[in-house]
Amino acid sequence: MILTFGSLANSTPYLGGILLVIVLAWLAAARSLDTQFTALRREEEIEKEMERTSVKIPVVSSNEGGDDNKSLGSSTETSYPTNS
Repeated sequence: MILTFGSLANSTPYLGGILLVIVLAWLAAARSLDTQFTALRREEEIEKEMERTSVKIPVVSSNEGGDDNKSLGSSTETSYPTNS
């Protein structure tokens, strides 16, 4: 731009305008990222709250061995589902 306008003093207003556009675009991007991050953080907090308040439902499983169940009696195992 210095070669186009002849000197640094003549090109300064244009360089200032370009810098202003860059700074405004940067601020707009930061604001957009803030809204996206805030929404994601709220979703994560809701999921964590749901995990804390969820009721653990016992899962009952039995052996499918046929005669094995009769010899061992009525053996059942109770396990709880895990979130992983």
